[in-house]
Amino acid sequence: DDRRLEPADAPAFWAVLAAAAVARPAAIVRAAGGGTDVLDLIDPARRWFAPRRGDPVVIDGVARRATRLAIDDPACRSAVGRDHYWEVEVFADTPIIKVNDRIQDRYPIVCCVAMLPAGMPTGESISERVRVPGFGFKRYRYPLAAATAAPVKANRISTALVISPTLEWRRPPGPAAA
Repeated sequence: DDRRLEPADAPAFWAVLAAAAVARPAAIVRAAGGGTDVLDLIDPARRWFAPRRGDPVVIDGVARRATRLAIDDPACRSAVGRDHYWEVEVFADTPIIKVNDRIQDRYPIVCCVAMLPAGMPTGESISERVRVPGFGFKRYRYPLAAATAAPVKANRISTALVISPTLEWRRPPGPAAA
């Protein structure tokens, strides 16, 4: 925990992504009890991952980045059933918290998602409400985007890494028909 993804993580990462790719999101939400206390996932003092690694979680928040990542290894492609997955940075809704002398009500969580809903925007600068049903994988240290206001240590942030089959894109309602 609290490191980037390392070669020793690869077998577990690909196994969980393959299992998530065939999981039903509604079943994950039910197993998670409908929601997750995000503070358990992001506060290292709570040590959530030690006894609960792989447990179902539900993350509600705003996707700020969705990046397509190719799966190069043929065995991993075969296990996951596709040639890519998505890394989505979700700023999860939290109660008002103080992080590094800053008051905030969202915290970034990295979600590796087997597939995105059709038509969902992707790229480095998006702002889409989402719900991510998945599995808690590890506390993860990843490169920090310049615009992210979060606890920084050597240009990296420590957060949760969640692996999911997909996410629910909560599009704002369109204009009412006249």
